[in-house]
Amino acid sequence: MYTIIYEQNEVCEFAAEELASYYARINGDILRRHTAPTESGIPIILGSPAFVAEMTGEHVKADALRYDGYILSVNEKRIIATGNYPRSTLYAVYRLLEGAGCRWMFPGPMGEILPETITFAPCEIIDNPDYAIRATADDTSMGEIPDSYTREIIEKFDWAAKNRINTYFWSAVNIHNGDAFLRPLILRELNKRGTVIEIGGHNTPHYVDRALFDTKPTLFREVNGERRPDGNFCSSNPEAVQMVIDGVGRMIEKMPGLGCFHLWFEDVFEGSWCTCEKCRHLTPTQQMMSVISAVAKAYPQLSVDFIMYHDSGDISSLTEELPKNISAYFAPRERCYAHCISDNTCRRNREFYYNQLQLAAEKFSAVYPFEYYADMIFFNKMATNMGRTIAEDMRAYHAIGTRAMTLLMFAGYSTFAYKLPMATYAACTWHIDTDHMQLRKTFCDTYFDEAAEDMMTYYALEEEFTDQMLEFCGYDRVNDIRSIEPVNREFGEKHLADLVRAEEILAEMSRILDTAKSKAKTARARYLISSEKEALHVTAVTASVTHRFMKARHELAFCGLAKAEFNAVMDAIIADNNALAAYALTLPTSLIGINGKTKFRDHLCGDINGFYRALKQ
Repeated sequence: MYTIIYEQNEVCEFAAEELASYYARINGDILRRHTAPTESGIPIILGSPAFVAEMTGEHVKADALRYDGYILSVNEKRIIATGNYPRSTLYAVYRLLEGAGCRWMFPGPMGEILPETITFAPCEIIDNPDYAIRATADDTSMGEIPDSYTREIIEKFDWAAKNRINTYFWSAVNIHNGDAFLRPLILRELNKRGTVIEIGGHNTPHYVDRALFDTKPTLFREVNGERRPDGNFCSSNPEAVQMVIDGVGRMIEKMPGLGCFHLWFEDVFEGSWCTCEKCRHLTPTQQMMSVISAVAKAYPQLSVDFIMYHDSGDISSLTEELPKNISAYFAPRERCYAHCISDNTCRRNREFYYNQLQLAAEKFSAVYPFEYYADMIFFNKMATNMGRTIAEDMRAYHAIGTRAMTLLMFAGYSTFAYKLPMATYAACTWHIDTDHMQLRKTFCDTYFDEAAEDMMTYYALEEEFTDQMLEFCGYDRVNDIRSIEPVNREFGEKHLADLVRAEEILAEMSRILDTAKSKAKTARARYLISSEKEALHVTAVTASVTHRFMKARHELAFCGLAKAEFNAVMDAIIADNNALAAYALTLPTSLIGINGKTKFRDHLCGDINGFYRALKQ
């Protein structure tokens, strides 16, 4: 029988609890936990290298560790799990359990696979990550946070730690809504896993109180000679900038140990900037940087970011030396996801993104990419799979010196639609040489028993569908798949042909799921295949809507389509979107998540229908 001896800190205590809990659930035996040596049982030592040396007298090769690297050493006399940080010890414990057959490749109970019994095989492992920061972010712009959503994200925290993701970014947190998001339960779950917390998002303008507009209009942006309280504020107004500095100060007082503070501005393309006499000669990039630099200088101990996104993607106008605590937060949202970010054959990625990424590596002390592989909004709620792109991206970002990555998610909906991309991201940020095809095979073998081979074919087709749907390399400008302007006739025609093939692929995928479900033996496999079927239905309807929408806009622009015919297409699309919104509401919240369900209905069906109606005018 084993005895756990753990170092006295919150994370190592949690690591001991996790190990004891899984051992009891699987083997039925209770492992005693102590904070000092004991005579009973084979010791499992959990703690820092110094603690291990104190408990065992053994020297640990701590100089071989990097970032969150850990050491797992198992022999017949003792087990050692140690690393650079308390969370490294937790990761080593999960690796110990993985060696015994436990798996957690996506969040929630269905993602947990446990063996019939636990045995610890001898091993000597030193395992270091290639990225220092491996983060996930959640879009939390949803007002009040219901308890059901809290449960969703805690499931995600659990998955993240088990997959050695060490940072969590609460998007859309500011001085006005921070308390709602940073509730004690959420903080406790993050802290006991040693997770670094980042906050911020598209809310920097809200630090300038809009209620002051009537009395202090010069705080706000000027457009065509008139001050306006919407959009971004006046970046040349010292009082407005000081309000941002003070607001950030109040937030960091609440968050000791805070990681990066994300100072993002209005989430729009063009037209939300100040054009007063002092601002009009400044590019959006320069207006943003003037504010962010002021914050960085006020709090030199704080890591802040400059987001390369929409209007601020071009950083060529930044010529001054930048504070060292500002990182370039590279957010290539409208890139081509059919190709790696550094693929020279992809004009869009090369000209609009990778060149600026390389420039950022020269200008900033650090580059911190923010990627969208599990973003229900960007992909218009369609299930996608880009394992090859994720794996190649991680190597490309790493090659220019990047050591931090973030993946945007939508809690339960991302688990519903993007299980395999999530697992691929987690694996590839730990080891950039991860074979994404082998990981896909492991995923299918783990969860789909007799249907594993069919599901391998299914996910291969899903990746082909993704390539066909999201090849943007011929466009000069792309918003996202919901609204691609017909600016390039030649590539537009090619993309429309790709979308025909994409819909054919979806039909093939549906047939494969039917075959897979007939072969599946376990309730888990059948449930997961049924879940894929639901996601595929959403994807098929959305792909059809997207195809018809793009075709109608293309023909209106280039082929003489009558406006009445265009309007008829829009009416049919709106009806299909309304039916899809109603369908989504019939799905269990446990399947697609509370945030997923509300954004699906309100934003991805309701708001976009307003866009379609406007195009009819």
